Amino acid sequence: MLAGLALRMTGALPVSWAPITATAGAVLEAAAAALFATVMAKTLSRSTVRDRWDLYVVTALASFVAMGLAEPFLTYRSLTASADDTKIRFTADFMAPYRNL
Repeated sequence: MLAGLALRMTGALPVSWAPITATAGAVLEAAAAALFATVMAKTLSRSTVRDRWDLYVVTALASFVAMGLAEPFLTYRSLTASADDTKIRFTADFMAPYRNL
């Protein structure tokens, strides 16, 4: 996760390889989210007591993984958009609903 965050920070650099390393960082973050969700799912499945909030935890994990899987695509698209109009349209169409997920 920390390596992913460090690589994602390179997206702000004004160099040609920034989108590639930032996207690689987003992929590492997605992998970390999937590993965390796997550990939590296994922990919940081995639990002998079922609580009402278990459904909330499962839903939150699903949202977390969905965000992690969408992040590499959104990072790459936002960093490689060429025109300002394209960036504005992309942000309006995808980023607000994504952040609400």
